[in-house]
Amino acid sequence: MVRDRARSVFAEYGRPVPLRDVGEDILAYRKKIVRALQPETTSYADRDVRSVPAELFSPIEQKVYQEATANRWHPSDLKPDQMREVVKLDKAGRKVSEFVTGRGSKGFFKEIYAEHIAPGVISAIHQFDADGNVIIPPSRKA
Repeated sequence: MVRDRARSVFAEYGRPVPLRDVGEDILAYRKKIVRALQPETTSYADRDVRSVPAELFSPIEQKVYQEATANRWHPSDLKPDQMREVVKLDKAGRKVSEFVTGRGSKGFFKEIYAEHIAPGVISAIHQFDADGNVIIPPSRKA
């Protein structure tokens, strides 16, 4: 059950879930998983969870899972100008490629590949002004 819950979060980063060691109790294993996800969080990245008592650990674990899931598009191990492909399997078993960029790289993918994005998809990345009008980037104006 612990591994299944972690698998969905680790899959977002294209990484495997850490394995449980022989003889490792369930709390220690849960802490190992949380420690592996901590760099992907903003509020728990530098905290040591190894000494947290069992009764206080569950809320921390839940928050780490939430933050790691929320930060999945900008993993901490990538620089702002880097991009990485994450290959996932959809429900039908087909491989789907997604691309993630480092933190602080807002719009990096769009800047590089704007001219290659299909017209049907371009509407999904339009920005709108206060009146609801589409803002057309200078490179797209006719």
